[in-house]
Amino acid sequence: MAIDWFRKIYSKLLHIRLYSRLMICYTLIFLFVTYAFAFAATRYYDRYTTVKQLEQSRNALNAVCNYYVLKHTELSDIILPFYQKDDNYFYLYNMLRSPTDKEYNDPLGKMKIFEVLQEIADRDGDIKEILLFKNINGARYVYTRKDKTFETAGEDYPFFDILARWKSGRIITGTENISSNYTDSVSHIYGIGGVIGLDNDARAAGQFLIAFNTEALKSVFQSYSETYGRFILASHAGDVIFDSDGDYNGKKLPYIDVLLSGKDSASIDGEICHIQTIEGKKANYVGVNIVPEKALGNRNISLLVYGAFTLMALICGALYMTGGHFISRRVKQIQLAMQHVGSKNLSYRIPISKQSDEFVEIAIKFNEMCDELQKTIDLEYISEIRKKNAELESLQAGINPHFLYNTLEVIRVRAVDSGNDDVAGMIVNLANLYRAIVKNCTITPIRNEINICDIYIDIFSFRYKNTLDYEMDIDPRIMEYGIPKNLLQPIIENYFVHGINNQGEDNRFVIHGFMKNKDICFVFEDNGRGMNSKELNEIKSNISTVKPEAEAGYGLINVQKRIWLIYGKPYGITLESEENVMTRITVLIKALTCNELEASLKSLQSDKVTNDRE
Repeated sequence: MAIDWFRKIYSKLLHIRLYSRLMICYTLIFLFVTYAFAFAATRYYDRYTTVKQLEQSRNALNAVCNYYVLKHTELSDIILPFYQKDDNYFYLYNMLRSPTDKEYNDPLGKMKIFEVLQEIADRDGDIKEILLFKNINGARYVYTRKDKTFETAGEDYPFFDILARWKSGRIITGTENISSNYTDSVSHIYGIGGVIGLDNDARAAGQFLIAFNTEALKSVFQSYSETYGRFILASHAGDVIFDSDGDYNGKKLPYIDVLLSGKDSASIDGEICHIQTIEGKKANYVGVNIVPEKALGNRNISLLVYGAFTLMALICGALYMTGGHFISRRVKQIQLAMQHVGSKNLSYRIPISKQSDEFVEIAIKFNEMCDELQKTIDLEYISEIRKKNAELESLQAGINPHFLYNTLEVIRVRAVDSGNDDVAGMIVNLANLYRAIVKNCTITPIRNEINICDIYIDIFSFRYKNTLDYEMDIDPRIMEYGIPKNLLQPIIENYFVHGINNQGEDNRFVIHGFMKNKDICFVFEDNGRGMNSKELNEIKSNISTVKPEAEAGYGLINVQKRIWLIYGKPYGITLESEENVMTRITVLIKALTCNELEASLKSLQSDKVTNDRE
């Protein structure tokens, strides 16, 4: 039935006039383009909304993580009263080293220790409790800020099982629930601590733990009104420090391995979620924002856009078909004239009416076309020949790079067949690097330049596979600004040729990129061979004077010359180095878009041509 119906429709379309068929085709094309545009618009809006929402959540996550890191940073200052006065440390040390509770029961000693703990608590308003654990006999002591008490704790008191097992280093705990002795309220606290009272034999007298209230983290989180999904702060062991939903307080995070894997998305609790992570390796924690896909975007906008475009398509289609009906009669005249010309009757002319509209203009132009037809045919023939020649020249120009790509592919396949996967990977990277470099453009987005640098470093990483650790920390805000192509690559090359320690196993190379006022700053840092003061001063002199004949720092001189040529002398390269310790190269350029840079280059070229003429 469906096939027969389609055949009937097709047969009717064949027997109606061409103009009517064109009208139907144009209407269908218009509908297709309309809905395609609606689809593209909604997809773009959804992606834009998703990125914006994730960025807002990322800002909140950064604030929570920074606040937590601040507690780690300030820990040394917080516990300073332990050591500021000798008698403070004396009483505390004696209590932790004594096998009995004699010092704790001594009123004077207990008062001294209480005063020290109270002074520590006064240094940070988030401190809820301070816990002390004595290794010699397992005694447990708790200072409670709210109750202003310093007492022994029971066996089931939170955190002491962790303190009992800890031997050295920073102590990090998840959140536990603590009940007040005088009220029914329950507080959520997390701890940061360490060992105390180390003797010459490196044995600790005990451990301390500063217990912070999670309300401060919650306040930082709630200060951001537009957040999406769940926010979790946890140790690498899975102990939850902060959970915006509160479900995992005092529990292990079941999917910590997924969060530490670095994936951007994963299935969490049966839902596909976006994952944003901030990992603090020194503080041994990870901050995570988990947002279900269905929680992002705005579905109502899609319905509104499709509805508006549907209404517009219906109105335009109706007007289009109505107008076509009145135009068809005028089209028949032109159709008749075309039949005469098609039968090689170039003497036929369309009668010109007194009306002044597009069809009259078409008739006039059609008549002129008949007069100039032979000449036009000749011109078109010549133009076609020139076009074919241009295509041949274009194909010839592409033979060389295409030949190189094919050659590299043959070498790569040979390497794979021989089991040399590293060589194959290097060849792939080399082909990608060459493809990016030979593109005929002077200015490129910073995103593309960073991609070239990443490929270049990957090639060298095959050689230093287990001895090189590199990192790129690029502010996303600068990615769409423009930069002269291959401006940064010589600096990376300079590191691998002159800076890397070939005998070392802990080589580290870091690239930072960020906005600095209205400029863009790149910082290249390494812990390689560095330079002595004589070498450093020589290279600095060559860079500052741009000596093309200099042997030392030739690549850096080239970069400096290009920066001065395009941006001017306020911008350029600065160099710092210390032999066998580090080298830091800073590149400062003006924040300009690709179009602004190209306009600047054209202005420079125009000025040069003007000067040459003068």
